[in-house]
Amino acid sequence: YPPAPDGPFSWGPREQGWLLGAFFFGYVVTQLPGGRLAEKYGGKTLYGGGVLVTSVLTLLTPLAANTSIYLFILVRVLEGLGEGVTFPVMHAMLAVWVPPAERSRMAGLVYSGAQAGTVLSLPISGLLCSTYGWPSVFYVFGLLGIVWWIAWCWLVADSPDSHPRIDESERRYIVTSLAASKARLPST
Repeated sequence: YPPAPDGPFSWGPREQGWLLGAFFFGYVVTQLPGGRLAEKYGGKTLYGGGVLVTSVLTLLTPLAANTSIYLFILVRVLEGLGEGVTFPVMHAMLAVWVPPAERSRMAGLVYSGAQAGTVLSLPISGLLCSTYGWPSVFYVFGLLGIVWWIAWCWLVADSPDSHPRIDESERRYIVTSLAASKARLPST
């Protein structure tokens, strides 16, 4: 006799492999264009849009999984497309916001935060699953992503020059330190 499915879906190893890999099919596609688009047009909309798309698709994940494995795979690929811009855009945002003398420390903080999110979300997901069922994980994190996006839209700007609430002395400090470092860069 074949083993009983572990959970509500009877997906074999092949289907599970496709589901686990589907995110990365989308993720890899937007890496290079994400970084270049952020350099050229700014990162606020691109990064925020990527998180918003992923958050909405995360909310739709239980529906997709219960409808069809193929729809679920498509949702995972689209989530990967949305998230693929994350790290390239972070680099572009750090380049226009962080003075060179502070860049290593700030990059460490930013990337530590990304890892801390993973460390925190795993036990929270287990707690949500055991208390409210597996779909609750997708609803909670999807809603948190939308709340994050709202805050991002209000608090973040593409550059210090375009930020409406930055202190003038801070803006001057950032812009001056970045201009000095750009003057020393060789042509690509």
